[in-house]
Amino acid sequence: FPDVRKWVENYRVKGTIRQLITDLQFTKLKAVSEGVQYRVTFNNMNETYIIEKGNAAISSSVWTQQGITRELTNSSNPYHARGIGLNANNNSIIFSVTGTASPAATIAVSGNTYTKNVTVLLTGRVRYE
Repeated sequence: FPDVRKWVENYRVKGTIRQLITDLQFTKLKAVSEGVQYRVTFNNMNETYIIEKGNAAISSSVWTQQGITRELTNSSNPYHARGIGLNANNNSIIFSVTGTASPAATIAVSGNTYTKNVTVLLTGRVRYE
């Protein structure tokens, strides 16, 4: 019999990646459609991330959280992913009104056995590796 725990972990990692990619693409589209910067800010210590709206097309000085905090470790949060960790190499990714991203980033999504990466390129392209 295959190890069911590994299968479940892989399923949770992939589900978390799908949600993260959806959130990153949504954030980019909001920046383009609304004409202001948007960013995704990561907290690696708490394994959370938030989506924030800027107040300008360039060099936003005020950021307002949009929606709820995505908390992977909180079982009462709709974004909960038991046993799955999140580690971004940059604290935040800002999407411009043209859809480009700054800085480029890699976000590792991992369980005990599997680690997969989501990469955001400077062009704004979101890739799963």
